[in-house]
Amino acid sequence: RKSFHQALGIMPGDREVLSLLHLTMEVENDPRQRAEFFLAKGSNVLAIPAFEEALDQNPQDFEMHLGIAYAYKELQQYDLAEDHIRKAFR
Repeated sequence: RKSFHQALGIMPGDREVLSLLHLTMEVENDPRQRAEFFLAKGSNVLAIPAFEEALDQNPQDFEMHLGIAYAYKELQQYDLAEDHIRKAFR
């Protein structure tokens, strides 16, 4: 990590940059956070694969089913949205 920071020219006191890098790595590695990030940005098409990846890890995840339902609703794919709302409440 230290050599990575040196290559980017980041100094140890650059806490804002370091926290942004940390957040970026978390979002890249965690499908839940990636899904929520894309959803917050209005990128429903990009959020859906991340939601699906999170649901592969935990098919009973209430929040992920609701999130993917919202994304499908925004894309006017109402049957898929309804399917995930039903799964969320099961």
